[in-house]
Amino acid sequence: MDIQGLNINFGIEENGIQRNVTDIKRSFRGLNSDLKLTDKIFQSSEKSIDNYSDELGKLGNASKILQNNLDGLQSEMAGLDTTTAKGKKKATQLKNEFNKQSIAALGLQNRIDELGDEYKDLAFQATLAGKAVRHAGNMKSAWGGMNDSINRIGDSFRNLGYVSNTVMKGMVVSNISTIVPVAGSAVSAIAGIGGALVAVSGGAIGLGGAFGIAYAGIGLFAGQAKTALQMVEDGEMRATNELTRYQSSLSGLQTQWKDLAQNNQADIFNTMSNGIDMASVALTRLTPFITKTTSQIASMSRRMRDWVTSSTNATTAFKLINNIGPPIFQNILNSIFKVTDGLVHMANQFAPLFTWVGAGLESMANKFNTWANSAGTDNSISRFIDYTMTNLPIVGQIFGNVFSGIVSLFQAFSGHS
Repeated sequence: MDIQGLNINFGIEENGIQRNVTDIKRSFRGLNSDLKLTDKIFQSSEKSIDNYSDELGKLGNASKILQNNLDGLQSEMAGLDTTTAKGKKKATQLKNEFNKQSIAALGLQNRIDELGDEYKDLAFQATLAGKAVRHAGNMKSAWGGMNDSINRIGDSFRNLGYVSNTVMKGMVVSNISTIVPVAGSAVSAIAGIGGALVAVSGGAIGLGGAFGIAYAGIGLFAGQAKTALQMVEDGEMRATNELTRYQSSLSGLQTQWKDLAQNNQADIFNTMSNGIDMASVALTRLTPFITKTTSQIASMSRRMRDWVTSSTNATTAFKLINNIGPPIFQNILNSIFKVTDGLVHMANQFAPLFTWVGAGLESMANKFNTWANSAGTDNSISRFIDYTMTNLPIVGQIFGNVFSGIVSLFQAFSGHS
């Protein structure tokens, strides 16, 4: 497999499985080095659909190499005599190597999934370009219609203002003695509502801050876990009992998952075959649509290319963006910086509230736990269950009788219509 001038050999026998453990380890080390280099080259290259497709193909071939390595290691372990001390030692070494390459395979699969999602987004954005051109011509007429509507609404509001202004003045002057006491009461009520809203808002801010801190802690832990797995994959993590336990647990989970997939293989492959058959039929019936729309997209892309190349409007737009774009971008960067600084300052001031709400949540949880585990709560739940089991059939019977009576009424009057 060629990766930007690199060469990664499968190094396998004719049956597709490596038989020499030394070759497997050497292949894994070389594969790791080549993948790191090709990833750096890809990150610095233009993110085009062709580059994404090429990179995904290379990673797919690398995944096949790792799978062949794992198959070779399993074959070696199956042929060992573990009744001897030498055999047990060899089995432990092979198991560690198997776990190490299994983790690398999982990381590679995650990378393939991430690039696959990015590739789909890029392809989707490419299909939107033609749509943008088609809809651009309608924007001017739509804007004109909206402007006329706004002008009509403005005239209506001005006329309504003239009439309501005169009427309201007369009402207020004639009823001023009644309005003053009512207004005083309304001001007091509004002030009370405002105070309650302030308290509720403070509680919401405190609750949001407490949960935000918890979310940040979980995010940091997830980041550490990802870094630790990367260190294991790169061979930078020193051997510990915890790491050995993790690798053993991972190996057991993988074996259990493979056994589950083997047991359900008939249903799995039947389902996938049915899906493929449905897709095949759909493609056959949609061939005229796909062919025509593909031709339309190609035609539109040519028109778009000609427009970008020769249109005076496009040239003017590019010059305008080059002139005003950088100052606007700098203004946005400055505003983001100022807003971030202000939010951090506000968060610092709200720190005592976050602490108080966090302690309150813990206290509330403790009280709930005490109540839920009390004998009184158990008795109340039991009485509620007994009441439900006794009365629910009665309620059902009542509703049944009501609907039966309604049906009887319809039947009685249906003969006289």
